[in-house]
This record gives sequence, C-alpha cells and structure tokens, in this order.
Amino acid sequence: MSTCKKLFVVLLVGMMAMAALPHPSATLPAAQPAHAQGPDADGSAPIRRTTAEIMTQQREVDVVPEARVAPLVTQPVTTTAPAITEAAAVPPPSLVGAPQTEGLEFISATRDDSAFIPPDTMGVVGPTQFLTHLNGRIRVHDKTTGAVGALDVSTFVFWSPLTTVNTRFWADPRVRYDRLTDRWILSMMEVAYTDPNRIAVAVSDGPVITAATVWQYFYFVPEATPGNIANPFVGNTCFADHPTLGVDANAVYIGVNMFSCDNPPYGISPFWVLRKSDLLNPATPANLSPVTGAIYGFFNPPIDFTPHGADSYDPNATVGYVVGNAMGSNLLTHMAVCRVNGPASGTPSIVCRDVPFASRISFPANIPGAGTPTPLGLESVGTRLYALHIRDGQIWGVVNTGTNSAGVANWTTDDRVGLRWFAINTTSATMAAEGMFYDSSTTGN
Repeated sequence: MSTCKKLFVVLLVGMMAMAALPHPSATLPAAQPAHAQGPDADGSAPIRRTTAEIMTQQREVDVVPEARVAPLVTQPVTTTAPAITEAAAVPPPSLVGAPQTEGLEFISATRDDSAFIPPDTMGVVGPTQFLTHLNGRIRVHDKTTGAVGALDVSTFVFWSPLTTVNTRFWADPRVRYDRLTDRWILSMMEVAYTDPNRIAVAVSDGPVITAATVWQYFYFVPEATPGNIANPFVGNTCFADHPTLGVDANAVYIGVNMFSCDNPPYGISPFWVLRKSDLLNPATPANLSPVTGAIYGFFNPPIDFTPHGADSYDPNATVGYVVGNAMGSNLLTHMAVCRVNGPASGTPSIVCRDVPFASRISFPANIPGAGTPTPLGLESVGTRLYALHIRDGQIWGVVNTGTNSAGVANWTTDDRVGLRWFAINTTSATMAAEGMFYDSSTTGN
C-alpha cells in the first residue's frame, strides 16, 4: 500500500511443501460433520457466521477438550441484505491504508500454533490489520501495535462449517486482502480420507475484522465443476493439491496440481475462475459447483505445474491472467501465460502463450538442515511460482530454481536454491525484465 511504512512481522515460516503433514507429536481433532443435521449439509444454502460465533466455538474447544471430537455444529447467519449485482460487485476503494508503525516487530505465530510440518505460513496486510493464515491457526493483529485482534482461531474451528466425515484436516492456506472490494479472502484445501477433496474459500463482509464481521463460506469439488471441455475427472478419484489464489476486479482464480488420478494420470494442472459477484452475494449457496456461472474450470490449460492467478488492483480490468510452468520441452525455459477473457461472464475463455526466459531455470534441491541429529531441513518445492501481481501492464512474479555461485542454473553445478524474478508484458506476452536473487557465497541457501 502506498502509504505504508516498513512493517516487520516475525513468522515461523518453517518449510514450504506440497502438502502439510501433522507433526509426529501432534494430536489432531477428529473430523466431524459441521452441518450433518442442518438444511445446508449438502451446501445448497449459504453458510455465514460472525467472528464472535467462531470465537465462541474456539473457546469451547480450548476449555472443554471433548469439544475437539464432538460435532462442530453451527448455524448460518440470517441476512436481509440484498443480493449484490455483478455491476455493483467491484466498488472503488473506500479506505486509505493507515500507515504502519515504523520499526514495529512482533511474533505472530510459533510452532505451538501449528501441528504441521511444514506450517505453510501465509500473511497479508490490510488497511489497519495484519492477518496470518497457516496450517493450524488464523490470527489477526493491529498493524500499528501488533496486538492480537478479534480473530484468533484454529483452522479446524474456522473451516468447521465445511468439514465432513471425509475430512482428515485442512492444509495449504492462502489469504488476500482485496482492496477493490475491501474484503479479506481466505482459501484452504481439505485433506480427505478418500479422494476427491474440496477447495474452500471464505470472504469477509468488510475491511476491518471485528467480532461483528460476517464470514461467508464457499467450496467446490474439482471433479464436479463445469469447464471448458467435458470434465476429464468425472469418475476418477483425484486429489487437488497446492491450491493457489489470485484476485482481480472480476474474479478469484484458483489453480491446483492433480494427483492420484486414475485416467488421465497426474500431470494435469487445471485452474478455476470464481466469479466475484457470486462470492459477494449473501444468497449464494456454499457449494459453488451447481451455481450457474459462479465457477468455471479450465481442465486442460497448457500449464505443466502450479497455475497461479495474478492479483490486479485495476478496477477497470476486463481480463485476468493465470501463469504457470510451461509444458514439455519448454518446462524449464518458458513460463506459460494464459489470458482469461470474460472472467465475469460465467463462461470465460483463455488464450495462452509460452514466454521464454533469457536463460533456463532448473529443479532446486532441498536445503539440508544443520546440526545433529539430522534435522528435516527445508523443502525447495520444485519450480513452483509465488504470488503474482500486475502493475502497469506487467505481471511480476518469482519462481524457484536451482543455481550455482554465479547465479546460473545448470544441472551439473547447481549447489544452492535461488529465485528467478520476472516481469511479463501483458500486451506483447514477452519477458520485459528478469533477474536472479541468490547468495553467491553460501551453498544450500
């Protein structure tokens, strides 16, 4: 944000990995259906609840251990608010970001807050608050003091309205603050006992998280969604892993890597366009798949791995962008860029091109831990992309790569992990700028 000064937030980052696994010493809550007895058990009704209701449930879990294994039953928040039309779904920014306290440093989360390896720590700054979302905890802070705010909850409790008897736990958190609608948008992946699994989204009703903030929950099952071709996953048991998150004026973009499919096999990385007007409508049912136009999948994009939507703060944007690793022989030499036409239409289309790097990238090795006994170290998570942003007609992003002491990716001399940063021109679909971020003096970094 343009008015922000420097904010230091200390997070327990841990490792980044394909999927989080419970810590060996952790005792996890047993999964129970949150709405097994309610009319919205099948997701055919909206699911909305306040921060106060969420925290009441959290206190029950904290005080009464048995509550961890009892059914987590909540009721939707009734609302008389009118449905938000598509035209009104993207209002101009209404808040000027409060400046952050210079030099502020605070601990947001520690290992005690996450029963997982890795914790997959994510965080984002809003107008007056900072929100941490990791495997195991969601916590909001005042960004001028670091004080914990109204929401301090386990991910088991926060996502319990979408928990089913098939849910083992929730993992792979993401979070955005959407400055175009002044909403917080969170997403997480269900890790299920049996495939397929769900991808979940929660949207706040305003910019400042208080006890009265209403959160609306949504989900989709990748195998059940409409798309640009006959759904190739129908009849298969696929696991949708590593969901990404991108937001612009018209839509929310979520991409995954599909594992354990019967036919087609692993190697497909689809992405979905979630129409923002439906996510902002209090009447939208929790299950997006049957809602006409609310979600549309691209099951066969020319992306080899990790499709990632690009965040854009342009209120007049009419197209969206999704970027991923290119396919085939271009895997380590190009990025695949897909322009999404008509993202608010309900039936968008894509045009994709491979954009070459000036020099190749390579698969990074894992980073070994120090000391004895041999620690787990850090997993490099391959050539996955990180958060993408559009600024002045260019898509800025970073991708993992192996590299040597000269900053050159080479199969035979790679001895450290680096980040290739890049800027792609959206008009010409060419690489406008790129470079390497790495340590030339230390191996294994």
